[in-house]
Amino acid sequence: MLDDGGVLVAVFIAANCGWCANAADSAREAIKLGMHERALKILNARLDEKPSDVDAHLALAECYFAMRDFSAADTSLDRVLVLKPGYTYQVGSAYHSAGERAMRNNRLAEAKMLYDKAIANAPAFKKQVAGKYMIIGNGLLAQGQINEALMAYYQEVSINPKANRNEIAERLFNRGKNYLGSNDAMAENLFSRASSIDSSYAGKVSQAKNDYAQSLLARAKASTKESEKEELKKLAVKYGVSLEKANKEVPSRQ
Repeated sequence: MLDDGGVLVAVFIAANCGWCANAADSAREAIKLGMHERALKILNARLDEKPSDVDAHLALAECYFAMRDFSAADTSLDRVLVLKPGYTYQVGSAYHSAGERAMRNNRLAEAKMLYDKAIANAPAFKKQVAGKYMIIGNGLLAQGQINEALMAYYQEVSINPKANRNEIAERLFNRGKNYLGSNDAMAENLFSRASSIDSSYAGKVSQAKNDYAQSLLARAKASTKESEKEELKKLAVKYGVSLEKANKEVPSRQ
């Protein structure tokens, strides 16, 4: 017996799907209306009756994706593949659709995770997500999520022959320059990644390091603190200034 809320939901679903022919379709209409708990009840009742209903498992995954319960969605899709090993495209499609929803809501790391699973199950989705990893990488880089951005960029390059390697390298190079002086290890990492994606950036990286080395040497010369002077001089040498030049311009106190 349905309560008042259940009756209302049933009326909504009936209006939208004309008394759907099966539980999965009824549940999908409930999901569209944001009635996730109602959809779960419909699907769980169906799976109690027939545990091998693959479409019900797919719809259950869709409901869990809408609820952002990714672990439960994974479990449902794993069950689909146990029942129907050939349903890799359908499983990939479920992940892809969830990824599209995440993209629309600017949940970039989430979208990447879902797209990764889509193409892992069905490589045909590579064409549909080509270009989107670039958007994800740009957004994550702007948010300071460096490692996540790098993974998105490398995925873009790996699946998309037309990936704009130059643009990716330029973004990584510029972010690397911004880190010089505050996080040199991260700067080095980004410079290395930029050069690995577009080898033409090796020269730009070398010039950036040289410019940084000269600025360090200038700071060492201007410093009035001996310990700071020595530390800056060592960094200048690390980034390309010759030891002879460094000692000549910033002689150590005897």
